[in-house]
Amino acid sequence: MEQANSISIFNKVIEHYSNEKDVWFRGQGAKYEEITSSIARDKGYLNYEFALYAESIEMKQNEFEPLSKPIQRLAKLQHYGIPTRLIDVTTEPLIALFFAVQDTKKDDGYVYLYSQKSHEMNSKQINLLSLLATLKDYDIGNIQQQYKCYFYESISKEEILNLAEETIFVKPLDELKELNPRLYNQKGTFAICGNIVEGEKILRQLKTLDTIEPIAIVKIPYEYKASVKRELDEKYGINETFIYPELPSVAEYIKEKYKYINFSSEGMYSVIEESDIPHPNASRVSLVIVLNEPLNIDEIKKIVVGILEEKSDNDVVWIYVAKNGSDYIMRNWILTGQWINNSLDDKYKPIAIGEMDEKGFYWNVANDYSVLSDYYEENVFIDDKILFIKNHGLYEAIFPLYNLLRSLFISQKIDLFDKEVSNNAELINECFMNFGDFGHSKDKYLDDFLHKYQEFIAIFDNIPLWVKREDLSSEALNYQISRCFQEADEIVKTIQSEGEIWREKLNIKQRDIENAKKYSHNSPF
Repeated sequence: MEQANSISIFNKVIEHYSNEKDVWFRGQGAKYEEITSSIARDKGYLNYEFALYAESIEMKQNEFEPLSKPIQRLAKLQHYGIPTRLIDVTTEPLIALFFAVQDTKKDDGYVYLYSQKSHEMNSKQINLLSLLATLKDYDIGNIQQQYKCYFYESISKEEILNLAEETIFVKPLDELKELNPRLYNQKGTFAICGNIVEGEKILRQLKTLDTIEPIAIVKIPYEYKASVKRELDEKYGINETFIYPELPSVAEYIKEKYKYINFSSEGMYSVIEESDIPHPNASRVSLVIVLNEPLNIDEIKKIVVGILEEKSDNDVVWIYVAKNGSDYIMRNWILTGQWINNSLDDKYKPIAIGEMDEKGFYWNVANDYSVLSDYYEENVFIDDKILFIKNHGLYEAIFPLYNLLRSLFISQKIDLFDKEVSNNAELINECFMNFGDFGHSKDKYLDDFLHKYQEFIAIFDNIPLWVKREDLSSEALNYQISRCFQEADEIVKTIQSEGEIWREKLNIKQRDIENAKKYSHNSPF
């Protein structure tokens, strides 16, 4: 998945697929479990697809009388908002982008790219699929009979069963201008969904567009939907009045464009960290804030500017913004703001994080924070109980070896100590590597505690490295290893004291940890 914070970034993504043939675009204002046709979203609609088709045409006979083919009538029904098995797509990427950002409510937008062969409106595939939308009886013989009546040609049983389950894209034609003028204005066409087929039976169930793998998905984060929508209007003239030329849409566009927005940052964010960054010749401070609710990028910048101005008695200020607690844990920033006192001597000024704006603030905008957030949600954040069990289980497994080596070192049985370290160096390192694969908790306090296990094994893993050093005197080597054990002992105290609190809070029994050690494929023990 790609991320686009602006039209220029979006266009660069699209350029990657410029050599693909028959590329189609679909924009959606949110991510849904499935991309379905409107008629498939209600069981009643789908079960009576044929009735919806017939009754709608009956009510507007004058408009449908000139249209002889089912696909023509479906296109017209789609224009009027009647549920059909058609799914709107477009050949114009910026139109799809508009649909992705049109609704600036608090969801991310998505543009899907498909590379699929197009079919003429009079092709056998489209004739069959559109005919199925009109039929109450899916008996193969009845389908063959009705097909011949409509299209004056025969169709075999094998053709019906093969073609009925295809979801296909209809080639854009000027004919659409009369059938569905809005879709034509949007440089649009549609995919027509096939039925699910089991054996020789066609079911009254439709396939979703998800059965066709997109060649790319571009995500427009909620934070940038409003600014991208504004850019589409100002630079390209793509807005509600272009997409929907009817008067109500014009009215909505005018009202939204000139509506006064009173934004207050109060309660919109929390300061999670504030740190002085030591420097003998400049006062420097760094802050991390987490948003308490979704905000667009303009609102976020207003918050950051307010904080930068409030802290401007310092020579340098950095503000790091996280969308939520999970992104804060992963240090996945939406953007970073910076202020540098212009009167500060150049030799004490830090490197600017980005371009300076007209107000003297510097900005670094992340172009991948949203897709990274998706990745972390899917691959990094793990259930708290599982995390604790894995970390503590591996800690308990390695701790007896740690205790043995510590006792040998304290009792100055150096030859035996060196031998045991050498024999177990690979095992200790394998344990160290395994600790890094367990993932993170969304609970910052638990995540900080679990990091103690990694600190412990990291220090333990240093001991074999020191033992291998041949360039150190025995005194220097003894000092370094002593430090390792001292630091590790401090962490062990924390693990033992705080670990009991977390075990009780997470309702973890010792048998849970023993089972984890027994059945873990990652454990070297």
